[in-house]
Amino acid sequence: MKIYHYWLKKKVRLTDEPGLDAVVYGKSNLSEEDALKDLMETAKMIRSRILNGERFIKSEDYVAPIREEFLEEISPGNIITRNYYGAEILNTETMIFADVDYKCFKRRYVPGFFGRLFGKKEESEAEYQDRVQTSVINSIKQEWIEKSHIRVYRTHSGYRVLFAGLQIQPGSRECYDLLCYMNSDILYNLLCRKQQCCRARLTPKPGRIKQRSLRLRYPFEAEQTEKINEWIQEYNQKSAQFAVCKLIATYGRNPDVEEQKIIAYHDEKCRAKERLPLA
Repeated sequence: MKIYHYWLKKKVRLTDEPGLDAVVYGKSNLSEEDALKDLMETAKMIRSRILNGERFIKSEDYVAPIREEFLEEISPGNIITRNYYGAEILNTETMIFADVDYKCFKRRYVPGFFGRLFGKKEESEAEYQDRVQTSVINSIKQEWIEKSHIRVYRTHSGYRVLFAGLQIQPGSRECYDLLCYMNSDILYNLLCRKQQCCRARLTPKPGRIKQRSLRLRYPFEAEQTEKINEWIQEYNQKSAQFAVCKLIATYGRNPDVEEQKIIAYHDEKCRAKERLPLA
């Protein structure tokens, strides 16, 4: 997982030619001073490659750091950040989250009197959602149940499945294969593979709670701080009326103490056991 406590950005001159300035980022888990050192080393590397005529090609195993505001470290390998549209995110190396949207399943057509008379009849919304839920639950292998603690949640647009103690490293090929088997969203799967962790949104998407949009580009400019703080205060007030997911089923063994700590934090932040609209 590539998440850093400190980020700095600075516009630097990459060559002696005018107009070739660029914003370069520095990162560190030690201090802002160390982040500045990383920034200058990055700028030096970019400048050298430009002057030498080298091409910038990302390799297959390139992992882009997660450039988001660092909020809290719950435990080693479990960090909370704020993403670009303002939601709080759990980034975890110790658990697996599968994100299964309704859109991952095509609607079916069912026979009926009017369907036979006039053509195909599409399954109702309730039938569609019930079928997706059944498919998600049936995808959970017995061997996973025997090894781990599993929780299934309903979300605004589908389902979230949490695996604790499965002994599969988030971001690994084995994790990617598991997510694909679960029909998890392909873009989410690729993101987990690239970032070497799983991510779970803990607070609502702003648009779903009628919150004005604010695209956050971290690290923030000093003059943006007051505006961002006002936005976060308004967002938190509106978020209190919504849940991110609702717990509907659990399987397998009981979670251990460390797993329970993360699960309790997740469920409380997501308000998974409260009767609230999903967002």
